[in-house]
Amino acid sequence: ALHQYHAYGLGRNSPFRVYGPRILLHYALRWVRGHGIPRVTEDPLQRGGDFIVNANGLIALSHVGVDQADRPKASQIFAALGQ
Repeated sequence: ALHQYHAYGLGRNSPFRVYGPRILLHYALRWVRGHGIPRVTEDPLQRGGDFIVNANGLIALSHVGVDQADRPKASQIFAALGQ
């Protein structure tokens, strides 16, 4: 899986981005809402990203996260799926 991350230009985040105030707030809110905190099972410093590859093998959506909570908007995903 590591080579796939590099193929899409994903590297590693700094510990501050992974465990910084924005992320700690995100997990605190999850805990307060009763959703729990997910167990870390893989490399927590791996930068996340979301990609949609169309039927022709072309990338219809590329979103490289700034931190662990950064995800594309639903409207962006649906627009890419409609291509």
